[in-house]
Amino acid sequence: MRFRASPERTCMRLPDNRLLISFVCFAVWWIITLMGAQFFDMISREYYSLGFAKFFLPYLSNIGFLSLVIYSWDWRDIGLRLPAEPKRWLLLWFPSLYIVGFAIYAIMYGPASPAELVRLALNLLPMAASEELMFRGVLYRALRSRLNLWPAVWLSALLFGFIHWANVLESGYFGVGLFQVINTLLFGVVLVSIAQRTGSLIPAIIYHWVWNLVTFAALGIDYLPAPPPDPFVPFRWSLIVIGVVGVFIFELPNLIYAVYLLRRTAKEESALTTQADLARHAARQHPWQIKHADW
Repeated sequence: MRFRASPERTCMRLPDNRLLISFVCFAVWWIITLMGAQFFDMISREYYSLGFAKFFLPYLSNIGFLSLVIYSWDWRDIGLRLPAEPKRWLLLWFPSLYIVGFAIYAIMYGPASPAELVRLALNLLPMAASEELMFRGVLYRALRSRLNLWPAVWLSALLFGFIHWANVLESGYFGVGLFQVINTLLFGVVLVSIAQRTGSLIPAIIYHWVWNLVTFAALGIDYLPAPPPDPFVPFRWSLIVIGVVGVFIFELPNLIYAVYLLRRTAKEESALTTQADLARHAARQHPWQIKHADW
């Protein structure tokens, strides 16, 4: 039996409880990440000898979990396809300058060998994919179903920065953890702008993955565990303030570019006045979600 999709379905009508479901997914995602890491710490000798980091399998598990959720609720606006127009990849030109800079530094001064880079790349790919699925996919799209653009952008970025606070509890270095929280918060805005303007999660996943790879290589960060330091090492507030300001200045050009991209989206959405306009805008952003053909 053939019939045409209803207008409600073609306009991507979403369940009223989507935001609640997404926050439950976020809680489960975080529990899997933290408890999985603790479990693999317990068997670290055998596990790390294979060249895997403790977050590798937890992040893989989260990818499977989130994929099941997305499929079960038919959330087609997540963007698990390539950008509809190849030219949208060009929007990454400015953020990619950071990648090039870190890559040059890593080649000149980074201690990582080719074998270590391959191991890093394999370990960091599930991290990038899992975090993008959670924050720029499930969570951000759920926030957009209830909030305007800017509240959704900043709330998703705040949550993305917040989860990295766990690194403070794990390492004991308050200052370093604070730098990472601020850096990931600002970086989260950049990733949202990439996902929003390209209409796809794929560019954000790739950018996130390569960013982690070149920064880890440039800074000489090994993704395998080091001996734990004493908890909450003493710190100086003056150094922390200088570091926070430095992180903000470093990320500022990328943040300005992200805000520029998102302002274009905000202007486009503010000009939309009818449901038909919203449907056409959704079709331009995510054309694979609109089913005009019989099914």
